[in-house]
Amino acid sequence: PHRRFDVALVDGPIGTPRYKGYAQSIHQSAGQLLRSVNNLLDLSRITADRLELRERAIDLPVVLAQITNGFATAAESRSLSLTLEVKENLPRLRADLRLLRSMLQALISNAVKFIGKRQKVTVRAALDDGNRIVIAIADTGEGIAPKDLAAIMQPFGQALSAGKPRRGGMGLGLPLTKALVELHGGNFELRSVEHEGTTVTLRFP
Repeated sequence: PHRRFDVALVDGPIGTPRYKGYAQSIHQSAGQLLRSVNNLLDLSRITADRLELRERAIDLPVVLAQITNGFATAAESRSLSLTLEVKENLPRLRADLRLLRSMLQALISNAVKFIGKRQKVTVRAALDDGNRIVIAIADTGEGIAPKDLAAIMQPFGQALSAGKPRRGGMGLGLPLTKALVELHGGNFELRSVEHEGTTVTLRFP
């Protein structure tokens, strides 16, 4: 026969609100781990020239809203302002939805993670003069020192802050995003000014 063990729940009976927070933290950590594994796999496929695009017409404002809302709790916990600005009547973007999500999640995650409390992250989408769809993620954080720009664009590279690596992350987000947008025929631009902030811009054909 099976033996029964009574488990003592430190924070009260099942249903206590604090347990919901624990479950959310576990879910978020599992999601981050899954994204890290997928990023490693995508990077290896790009290196081997074996990553194939599965393009479709994407309603970009809807996808941007979903992903931005997914970071609302993290932004709120750090007293950050996270806003989304999308121009009206954007055409549908032809892209690989999974890879587009990977790019946007990486960039917004970086912005939320690496700036100080009570600062701003803005996600914008519009058309440029050449009718290319432009997505920009801008923050008002500490920025990146010119000497660190080359390092952060290398896989597993990280910028230094006061002589120490920046906290968190594997150092794959920026180089992988650059490779993915170029795989779509677009281009990647990083502009950063120390003590003023950083803007990453993706332009799709």
